[in-house]
Amino acid sequence: MAVLRYTDVNNPREFERELCWQISNFNILGGHMAPATLAVIDAYTRTLGVPYITTSLSPKELYPNQNFDFTWSLKPSLVLPLLDIITRYSPERVAYLYANEEAFLRYQNLKSNLSNSYMNSTIFKKITGNIRDDIQSLRDKGWTFYVVDAPVRITQTVLDNAALLGMVTFNFHFVVVNLNANKLKVNSFIYGGMNLTAFQLPVNQSNSRLFNLTVNCSDRTNIKNNVTIDRPDADAILLHDLSLVLLNAFETVLAKYSYMPVSQRSQCFCSRFFDSKCCSRLRKNECLMSCCCLQKLAESSVDAHGCTQGRTYISAFQEMIVDGLSGSIQFDNVTGERTSYTLQVIGIKDSEFIPIATWKSDRSVRLQFANFTEDSVDNKDEVEILKQRELIVTSILDKPFLMRKDDEDKNAGNEQFEGYCADLLTYLANKIHFKYRIKIVADQQYGSNNTGTWNGMVGEVMTGKADMAVAGLTINAEREKAVLFTKPFMNIGISIMYNKPHHSTPGIFSFLKPLQANVWTCVVFAYVGVTVVLYLVTRISPSEWNLYEVEPETCSQKSANSKESPIYFNMYNSVWFSFGALMQQGGEVTPRSVGGRLVGAVWWFFTLIFIASYTANLAAFLTIEVMIPAFNSVDDLANQSIIKYGAVINGSTMDFFKNSKTPVLMKIWDGMRESSDNFVADNKEGVERVRHSKGKYAFFLESSVNEFNNQREPCDTMKIGPNLDSKGYGVAFSKERDWLRKHFTIAILELRENGTLLKLENKWWYHNSECVDASKPRRRLNMTNLGGVFYILIVGLFVSMVVAILQFCWKSKAVAKKRRVGNGYSVKI
Repeated sequence: MAVLRYTDVNNPREFERELCWQISNFNILGGHMAPATLAVIDAYTRTLGVPYITTSLSPKELYPNQNFDFTWSLKPSLVLPLLDIITRYSPERVAYLYANEEAFLRYQNLKSNLSNSYMNSTIFKKITGNIRDDIQSLRDKGWTFYVVDAPVRITQTVLDNAALLGMVTFNFHFVVVNLNANKLKVNSFIYGGMNLTAFQLPVNQSNSRLFNLTVNCSDRTNIKNNVTIDRPDADAILLHDLSLVLLNAFETVLAKYSYMPVSQRSQCFCSRFFDSKCCSRLRKNECLMSCCCLQKLAESSVDAHGCTQGRTYISAFQEMIVDGLSGSIQFDNVTGERTSYTLQVIGIKDSEFIPIATWKSDRSVRLQFANFTEDSVDNKDEVEILKQRELIVTSILDKPFLMRKDDEDKNAGNEQFEGYCADLLTYLANKIHFKYRIKIVADQQYGSNNTGTWNGMVGEVMTGKADMAVAGLTINAEREKAVLFTKPFMNIGISIMYNKPHHSTPGIFSFLKPLQANVWTCVVFAYVGVTVVLYLVTRISPSEWNLYEVEPETCSQKSANSKESPIYFNMYNSVWFSFGALMQQGGEVTPRSVGGRLVGAVWWFFTLIFIASYTANLAAFLTIEVMIPAFNSVDDLANQSIIKYGAVINGSTMDFFKNSKTPVLMKIWDGMRESSDNFVADNKEGVERVRHSKGKYAFFLESSVNEFNNQREPCDTMKIGPNLDSKGYGVAFSKERDWLRKHFTIAILELRENGTLLKLENKWWYHNSECVDASKPRRRLNMTNLGGVFYILIVGLFVSMVVAILQFCWKSKAVAKKRRVGNGYSVKI
């Protein structure tokens, strides 16, 4: 037999009398309870061994450090779902508004589980008649995230006051902790875009039991209100499931155990614990019906479990799996809490609540925004959903993709960020028409699965803490298995960063460096050879013979038998002619024979090409600095042991080398993992290490980051060799957000086609470069470059003066000897 009785669960005395009557008449109890009566129920059920199943609260939710052996909870706990919602949105501060003792105890449990990495501070306020003033005070102090833990009627009052204070915009977020939140009237909240999140039981609308329950509830309430009920209250659903649980437990006891009637149990109690003073007016077999007897028994230290089947029913609860209106019903064998349950996370759309996510207690990733992947959602609905919701975008601070502005204290929200990804999100939002909020990833990681659980931005997308990840997040096979990526918005590859070689000071004879030493040697030999050949050719050619030579003083001809040389183009003239042609100047004496002129023509052609080549090379060499690094490719780096190298730990670059089957890349990986010091926490640390290593460390990173840092002061790094692979950066979504990924993919392709992505890349990489390209010609040359030429000129002038003086002295001495006069006389002449 089952009886439904009404009592005030907040009145301990009245509830105790009702409890006495039920214990005296039934083997198993169930119904509502309140924090004020929880101690009474626990004392009676623990002492007498009579299980009690509650539908109104979860004892372990309110008192997590206490044990309730005979009190079982059918109502799902809301602490973990609420914790996941707060963690997902990661507000800086949370204002917790509560209305009663149950809500306050729930807040205490929640606060003990909140991580400081997600919240800097919390505040809790009891909802009173001055709630509007309280909310206004919080709003003026910058509080934007509110948790309202109260009955529906009080919650409605809070939201109405928030609307009057202008807090129904997308800048504010309200989370309602009530399974009947779908009964709220939200017509006035939909136009401002306020974020309103709540929970409800996932009821199957096609369930026949639900239809009957709805009709019965409607018949009772429509007499007064004339309102059609589409969905019963959560309390009615849980009461219905309570009846299923009690029936299932009773059937299990009948099938597996011997049933003890209540009368037999009463006789057992009275025979063992009969109190003549307490039960003097009652028959012995009716003494258990007396509240006095129960109170005496509860206050005593005797074990009354032998007269009840409480343990038997508890065993039935532990084995129970019932399909109720609120989902699968199972209980924890130790705590008595409900397990393996599902809740729907609901939000506002078109003046009503709709499911936006699911929360499952038995899943490793409990909160998943998977509701919009159903086939019933068409493209028009998707666009409307994007317009009404604020998407959480997880990212990481990494120049030039995302940076905080210098005046970040004056900005809030998305305005505090700048960079390539910030601009990209602006363009995407304008195309797809959605609101978003940038949130920096908590662990400052991109995402890896080294410990069996994804961390970083990939982990936050998978766990629902963020709707998508927009950053320099590399698309690779392992990440593609965990999340969905759009088409790449930037193509990159793994490259090597290394120190620029130090600028070498040009030598004074740097003008000789355009040609190698062997070339200069060949030119000298060519000059000597041409001089000798020219002399021989002119010596044997009659055209070069000087048969008659005019005397300068008498203007008369000398005969061929004169003692003067008969060859006009002698060795001296040959040396001078060859040197003049090499210097592109010529001389007063030229060959007259055909053979001599042929030698001269060939030599002129040679010197023309040689001087032109040298001049071109000299101009390039003196105006362009060529810096040669210590290695030129990844093969050179792998085949040496002096320069250390590494990558970002747990990043895609490290995974690339770790999973590579190419011999040279495997050798690089072996060199990396020789020491943990080779790895760095992020790209910034890697770049700084290269700059301070003095050529002893090379860093593997994406080419986009490499090229950006090479354009930043102090301009002392460079990219070595070509990219080692080809991949791209993409926007990441969870597996349940494929419809959202499609919208973003189309938008990214359109931005690529109209040149927007190229414009953004040029803006953040090259237009703001802080370095002067060393490969560009310099406008001026200094004395360091041309000093050798001046030295040669000075030396040449000095040598010519010495030679002239020596020649003068020698000639003077010869003239003096010939004329038989003193040297002094000859000098005077």
